[in-house]
Amino acid sequence: MLLRGMAMTNLRTWNDRIRRELRKQWWQTLTVLLALGLGAGLWLAFTGGDESAGATAGCATNGAVPRPVTPGLVADCEALLAMRDTLSGGASLNWSASRPMRNWTGVYQQRGRVSSLLLAGKQLRGMLPAKLGELEGLRTLDLRNNFLTGSIPASLEDVPRLTTLRLAGNRLSGCVPPKLRKVPRNDLAQLNLSNCSGTTTPTATATATPKATPTPTATAQASYTLTLTQAANGRLVVVPAGPYEADSNTIAVVTATPDEGYELTAWGGDCAGTPASASCALDMNADKSATATFARKKPPPAAGPLELMVISKGDADALTLEWTGGPANVTRWQYRTTYWNQAAYRREAWSNWRNVPGTAATRSFRLTRLRSYTGYFFEVRPVVGGTPGTASNTATGATQYADSRAPEIDPGQIVEGDGKTKWRIVSFTFVIPDGMRLRGGSGGVAENRPPVVSVQDVATGSWLVFTKVDGKEWERQIVTPSAGEGQNVPIDPNRDVGKLFDQIVASVRVD
Repeated sequence: MLLRGMAMTNLRTWNDRIRRELRKQWWQTLTVLLALGLGAGLWLAFTGGDESAGATAGCATNGAVPRPVTPGLVADCEALLAMRDTLSGGASLNWSASRPMRNWTGVYQQRGRVSSLLLAGKQLRGMLPAKLGELEGLRTLDLRNNFLTGSIPASLEDVPRLTTLRLAGNRLSGCVPPKLRKVPRNDLAQLNLSNCSGTTTPTATATATPKATPTPTATAQASYTLTLTQAANGRLVVVPAGPYEADSNTIAVVTATPDEGYELTAWGGDCAGTPASASCALDMNADKSATATFARKKPPPAAGPLELMVISKGDADALTLEWTGGPANVTRWQYRTTYWNQAAYRREAWSNWRNVPGTAATRSFRLTRLRSYTGYFFEVRPVVGGTPGTASNTATGATQYADSRAPEIDPGQIVEGDGKTKWRIVSFTFVIPDGMRLRGGSGGVAENRPPVVSVQDVATGSWLVFTKVDGKEWERQIVTPSAGEGQNVPIDPNRDVGKLFDQIVASVRVD
């Protein structure tokens, strides 16, 4: 009984302790929940329940701006996200606080700030947001060919480095902030909008003073004119047309259009000094004039003879044709080909003339699906209108073995290196620098002469010659041609051919 009573007493004691502990934990949990609820309530009261209130703060924390965080780029990020939400067509933009800004559509950075917004043709709708003026590093703004409406925000005048502004192809209305006309490259004239009027500065009331004899003052000029002197063989057009209001900061752009067969040679008047290749931009802060001089175009220089060469790049089934010269008024080009039939030991008949893919300006053509290890012959000719012209010289080239590890260079063959492929002449193998073209020379042994291996740099005509001395050592020599040596006349005398030949020599292996 004593043991049973002690057990009952202990049980009641433990039950009381458990109940007290549960009540303590319940009150602690309730306190935490109330604190959380009160904090959430205060946050909702502060932000108005707007989820986007923390969106811009995510620019610095969610990955849009890389670390170390640049305050200026964070500010640009916030402005762009606000602009995205303003434009109803913003769904086509992938701007997000969780996406790095370097991957945002149309957004480009320079020196820690957004420098360019290239958003032409992005189906954007809505009004241009004033936050564009907060992009202090912006240099180029291209919003052409969208569906933007409303007026151009005056805040754009506050962007200090803006040099290119493209807004044509939208539905903008209102007026143009005057300072934007001074942006060096703009298309505001295409909007056909007038300038916004300036703000009038209030005049302070002065204390009355004794009357004095009034001094005559000049009347301020209300507007300015631009006089265009139309010259023969061309015409001048100005946008926008005058007159131009004083203090409007209008930039008038004068464009010269020559008649057929003529060209602009010089600007005159207030446009003097403007390059003949450009339009003339004038700040209309006074009466000004513009003149232009047109002259007949000089005939193009007579074309030289039509010269064809065939270039091998080490392929077993392809060769490249390149040609220069020919008449200036070519309509299209044609080529024909044949090959050396090694089994029959004869050259086969020419193929029919075929059109070269491309345009009249085409001067190269890569032929594929050729026979491996075969010598080919090619000619090209111009077609003027529908009349074929005189054919070029016959040029030769050879494909390589399909499994060749070192393509061969035959005498007279032109090859082009890639900096990796090993080429072979007799027992010599070497690598040709990337883009360098060589013409194969001698390779072998002639009677009463030492063994010689040589290649020629096509661009300069210089030769790299290896001569075996005393039947043992190979001596290398660079031979520079003199003027008047036919195909050896230098084409590019400033080329450092010695340095290129040194690269070849360093890669030479002799079997």
